[in-house]
Amino acid sequence: MPEGDAPSPKAVEQIAEWLAPLPRPVGVFCFNDAVARAVAEACADISAVIPDDIAIGGVDNDDIQLGFSAIALSSIELNRRRLGFIAAGRMLAMVADSTMEAETLRVSPLKIVARGSTDKLAVNDEAVAEALDYIADQLGNTIYVEEIARAVGVSRRSLEMRFKAALKTSVYAEVQRQQLERAEVLLMENPKLTIAEVAFACGFQDARHLSVVCRRRLNCTPGSLRVG
Repeated sequence: MPEGDAPSPKAVEQIAEWLAPLPRPVGVFCFNDAVARAVAEACADISAVIPDDIAIGGVDNDDIQLGFSAIALSSIELNRRRLGFIAAGRMLAMVADSTMEAETLRVSPLKIVARGSTDKLAVNDEAVAEALDYIADQLGNTIYVEEIARAVGVSRRSLEMRFKAALKTSVYAEVQRQQLERAEVLLMENPKLTIAEVAFACGFQDARHLSVVCRRRLNCTPGSLRVG
């Protein structure tokens, strides 16, 4: 399936035929987000509920595929900068030494980005699961707890109590955790972005706000996260 293209009806049909007899619940891991998107469409064709019947995970955290998918897809975000750095180094080394043999090198991904295609299996409370999806979708904006509660149709107090019961944390703490995780990824993958630009992209008020949260939760400065 060409990257960026919509899955063909034939591919979706074949995937649906493969999925239909599988015992449920089941998880499907796809080697990229394009295939994950096709699996999601196949689930709709066989009336399988995502993620209750079939959970789906992909690879790449591809904005194009994720943007066109009918459901928010969980995906593994690769460390592309590190991959490129290692590949370039190996290529130069092999040019300098023609006797060097090829070998398989492993690079750990940056993170797993959990979204609606898997996340609700781990959270039994529907309101909490929907709140987590809302937070993930709004990370580039300033997020208020009242907005989250309104979006999922419960009171703020109820949402706070349900978060505490399900996740042992507060709604605001979860917002900051997700924002900081995203900031870590941007700092590592985009060295040309300023701290202020990263802060803005992750919903922090400004660079100082990001620095304060970073020191409090990670005991380091945002700049130190660029190393790695």
